[in-house]
Formats: sequence, C-alpha cells, structure tokens
Amino acid sequence: MNLLSRISEEDSVTTRIADIQTVKEVPPELAGLMSVLIRLLDRNGPIIVYLTAASHNEGTSTIARELSAAASHWDWCNVALVDASRPATARGSRIPALGLLDVTADTDDLPFRRSLCDGAMLMQAALTGPNTSIPTIDTVRSLFDRMRKQFTLVIVDGPPVLASQQISAFSAAADCVVLVVEAERTHTADLERARARLEQLGARILGVVLNKRRNWVPGFLQRRT
Repeated sequence: MNLLSRISEEDSVTTRIADIQTVKEVPPELAGLMSVLIRLLDRNGPIIVYLTAASHNEGTSTIARELSAAASHWDWCNVALVDASRPATARGSRIPALGLLDVTADTDDLPFRRSLCDGAMLMQAALTGPNTSIPTIDTVRSLFDRMRKQFTLVIVDGPPVLASQQISAFSAAADCVVLVVEAERTHTADLERARARLEQLGARILGVVLNKRRNWVPGFLQRRT
C-alpha cells in the first residue's frame, strides 16, 4: 500500500469517528465503543459483536439496542440486531418464530424482519427458536459467516456468561465480545469469573461497558483491574 492510499484510508476512518460526535442518536457514553468498532470495521470488514454480562439484569439488551440504533444512522453501516437470549416466540410477532439457527446452511435467506428499535428501523431476528438444539461452534460460525455477507455490523444480544450453556459457541464464534457491567451492582468476583470463562472459551474480549454510568473501558485497562 502506498503512502497516499494509507493517508486516504486514515482520513476516512477519522471522518467516521468524528461523525459519532455530531449524530444526536449516538449516546455520548457509547462514543468510545463506537470509535473502536469503526476501526475494527475499517480493518477487518463486517464484524459480529457479541454483548453479554456476568449475570441477569445488567442491561445487556438496553446497550445492544442503543448501539444498534446508533450505528444504523450511518448510511455506510448496514446493521442487524440478533437476540440470542430469548427464543423467537418469546418476543411476539415482531420477529419470526423461526430462529436463525433453524435455517439450513445452504441458504442465505435468513429470517430477519425490519422493525422499530429505539427510534431506528433495524433488521432483527432471534438466534434460536422454541425447538432449537444447543448448536456446535461450527454451526454458529457458519451462520455468522452468512450474516457477514448481508450486514456491515451485527450486534448479538447474548445471555449471561454464568447462566447459559450456549455461551461457549456464541462467544467464541463472534469477532469480539463486550461485557456489560451495571455500575455499583456487579460483584467483582462474578466479573472475574465471567472474564475467565470467556477467555477459556477462546472469546476475544474487546472491553467493558459500564451500564448506568456507561463509560467505555478498553480491554487492556480491564485486564489491569
């Protein structure tokens, strides 16, 4: 790559990052995470971002919706929001009863539906259906590969690390994992157990979002805590 091409690419990334501060739909607390994701998208192309928490009720779904809605306001970013915490029937008619993992591997016709989310129209789907068996990591990787063909950014709203058998395949197949922590609620011991399990599974932890304070904590800082 010549110097002119590299400078041009860097200018493009800088412009996109600057846009974060000017789009009112981007929560200021998530701007740091959005900047990191833009750099990953520029370097790697389409990515799957898996959001999870140590335990229930830490705000993972809220952060997933806000992040997806914010990213959808850029014309260069085709976003999908995937619910991996609840089967399709649990969300009513907004998403299909058929889960993404129920679709055969020989088709790219995935059961997404466009629906309203935090003021933005998003492509949404559930990862599992009412009768979906626990998937292998190869099955999840194949599905994620198909989603990368259709979307720039896929946000997966995942189940808690310490309360789900499916976390292994989901987290390890994603390009990166973001841990959601509720400020002044999550116990440090639970967070350490969740991080240790994710690392044991081979998940790539990008960092932490502090919910209800919502600061972005990069992965290298997280490892020092």
